[in-house]
Amino acid sequence: MLSWECRWCFCIGAVRETREEIGVEITAEDLQYVTMRPFNRNRFAWVYAVDWTGRPEEFHFDDKEVSEVRWVPFKDTTEFREKFAKKPLKKDALTFAMLEEWFEARGLVEKEQKQLPNYAFIDGNNLYLGAKNQGIRLDYRKLRLYLKNKLGVERALLFVGYDKSRMWLYDMLRKSGFELVFKPAVFYTDRGGNRMMKGNVDAELVLHSAAVEYPNYDKAVVMTGDGDFACLMEYLAKNGKLLQIIAPTGNYSLLLRKYKGCISLLERIAKHVERRDENR
Repeated sequence: MLSWECRWCFCIGAVRETREEIGVEITAEDLQYVTMRPFNRNRFAWVYAVDWTGRPEEFHFDDKEVSEVRWVPFKDTTEFREKFAKKPLKKDALTFAMLEEWFEARGLVEKEQKQLPNYAFIDGNNLYLGAKNQGIRLDYRKLRLYLKNKLGVERALLFVGYDKSRMWLYDMLRKSGFELVFKPAVFYTDRGGNRMMKGNVDAELVLHSAAVEYPNYDKAVVMTGDGDFACLMEYLAKNGKLLQIIAPTGNYSLLLRKYKGCISLLERIAKHVERRDENR
């Protein structure tokens, strides 16, 4: 560890270099230590920050030492270094990352917030049956394009029970742009001797929209008319995350009626998402 005397020498050196290089007078007490960074096996640098306000005309420098001095917003320093800095400074992204953290911790710069995309969470069986009962022949490729182009949905998660005999269906849905989340299905035979499948996806849809994917999206589009999701709608609406509910039929649950302003019916967008045969 370096002694206090050595550190003070570095401070004095920084004061001298600041005066000689850009003509700005500061004192050792003005320096605020940020980090120490090695350049190679034999060289390292001490990084300081100084709170100094001045006008461009107050900079005075020797053209042989410095080519230009200008004020640059911190968010633009990466681009500035790529254009003007010498090789060591261009490569030393870690120092500037540590400077950014140091500034943020003191409230001197705001951390840039990325605009998150919208996601769709789709109750696959509820959507299929709702469309079928109305005679709407869904074109899933068109539906995916509608979600993207009209509602800004970057990822569409479709929740469905898994049946190994329906691999063709799952392949089609993936090719149409949906991400499938499976629920192991339970099979049984009804009174008429028909093979039936039960694959309730409620828990999976709630888990992904309210926990697993929650930090990754801005707004949610939920496709269902099932009242079991009323608590999810309440949670999303309360937190400003609910963009739209697309109900497969007008006969959606009474528990969803309080979100009527967010509800759009599948029949109203049918012309955008319906499959049409060329010969009809």
